[in-house]
Amino acid sequence: MVVINHTKISGEEMKSLLTYSAKKAIMKRYIMSLVVILFGLGIFIYSLLEKIGQISPSLVIFSALFVAIGVAYLIMSFIQSKSLPKKLYKENQMLCDFGADYTYTFKENSMRCENRSNGQLTKFDYSYTKLKKVYEYENRYELRFEEEMVAYVYKNGFSEPKMVDFFISNITINHQAQEDSKKRIRLKIKKKYKKVEEKRNEN
Repeated sequence: MVVINHTKISGEEMKSLLTYSAKKAIMKRYIMSLVVILFGLGIFIYSLLEKIGQISPSLVIFSALFVAIGVAYLIMSFIQSKSLPKKLYKENQMLCDFGADYTYTFKENSMRCENRSNGQLTKFDYSYTKLKKVYEYENRYELRFEEEMVAYVYKNGFSEPKMVDFFISNITINHQAQEDSKKRIRLKIKKKYKKVEEKRNEN
């Protein structure tokens, strides 16, 4: 069964969505940096406890290396977070200024996205084999594909409520049926965009 979804996103909302997605990726880098730093400190503490009064030079160098890598990665992530708003705007200026109207066509094994922004029409086709995760929020679904491509599919863009069930069932069944992928789609319900949804309803 073919399911159609029409999603309209304003420029301000698009900028908010892109920033949120990018900040999530940077937050993962922060966590990874802290894990590496703590691992290095753990090795150093272990070297102290192993032989009281005798510190192993090799373990100290090893722990210092991990701490240095973690701190360097942490600083890089911080710098990227500061330049993130300008970078996102530069890369997606048209979408952030004018917003976009999306028409999604979900077929049996693939989906088509037609994006119209400022009078320009762009079409993309994506196979479900490229689909990595699906996140469910209060007012939308986020389809995350390989190569960092994200599709925002709003629930109010379906013509009928039952279409949502067909949409979820279709992409889940087809994704799980792929022989080259053992990963299951992970639906993660979050409600961090409640204010955005209220603004959409007011408009």
